[in-house]
Amino acid sequence: KLAAQNDTKFEEILIDELALQYRKDLNLPARDLILSVKAQYDFFLSQDREEPESTVSLEKLFPYFGTSFSASYKSTPSFSSQVNSSEFTFSISQPIAKNAFGSATRLQDKIIGLEMDVARHQIIEAYEDYFAAVINIYYDWYEAYENLKIGESSYAENLKLLENIRQRSISKIALPIDVHKIDIQVLAKKEKLVNLM
Repeated sequence: KLAAQNDTKFEEILIDELALQYRKDLNLPARDLILSVKAQYDFFLSQDREEPESTVSLEKLFPYFGTSFSASYKSTPSFSSQVNSSEFTFSISQPIAKNAFGSATRLQDKIIGLEMDVARHQIIEAYEDYFAAVINIYYDWYEAYENLKIGESSYAENLKLLENIRQRSISKIALPIDVHKIDIQVLAKKEKLVNLM
């Protein structure tokens, strides 16, 4: 969660992975059960009456078979009598030219499955590239950190050496030129340490 908040590249990979979950459902025909209700009033002005007219229908598509089932009930008032007429219909439809027994849907499902496999491999590759980049950044940082520690240690040792040479120079064991050489060496180590920071 923290990586997604702070790193847009990681967030992009997560978004691609989440979108992949819904790709199949978005590209295939819906398997929903559809219920529709329609109601209205009919006014017969010549007879001074009003009657409700209603229709209820239920439809279900089975995309892998290419078959659609629907049932509906309709009640309509009659103009000539006070009795309502009712109608019940049940239908099965199979669009043979468009989706013969679901073959087009099954083919589309296979194609989408292959596309999803390719996308999954691309997402895995993106994760690998991302983590490789993060590991390289860490190794670069760790190398710089170790170089800084070594530089600080080397500078501290050269300061001790300079102090030792100065003591020897005071005791007339070392020449002033030796002190200057070590002094230049300490300055070079200090410059190197500053560059590492």
